[in-house]
Amino acid sequence: MITSSIVIFIVLIMAGMAYLASIKGEYTISRSRLVSTDIETAFNTIANLRTWPTWSPWLMHEPEASLSYSESSNEVGSYYSWNGQFIGAGKLPPENW
Repeated sequence: MITSSIVIFIVLIMAGMAYLASIKGEYTISRSRLVSTDIETAFNTIANLRTWPTWSPWLMHEPEASLSYSESSNEVGSYYSWNGQFIGAGKLPPENW
């Protein structure tokens, strides 16, 4: 009786392992949010680096972080840099782009 329950247990474990081996090892996580504004306003808000502190989740954690911008903040070649105690320091785009 003990031997047959051990065999059944091993068969169940092997069946579970076979099932896990047969499924794809990929998954996708997505998140979306409905924004009630027109496309032009949304694009201009994201394209202009000077508006980022108003919506950036990182800067919401550390609003006193030091920020600097290029002279033009919404054209190709513009940059945005930050330095804070919690969010660290960085530059967008990075120097090696």
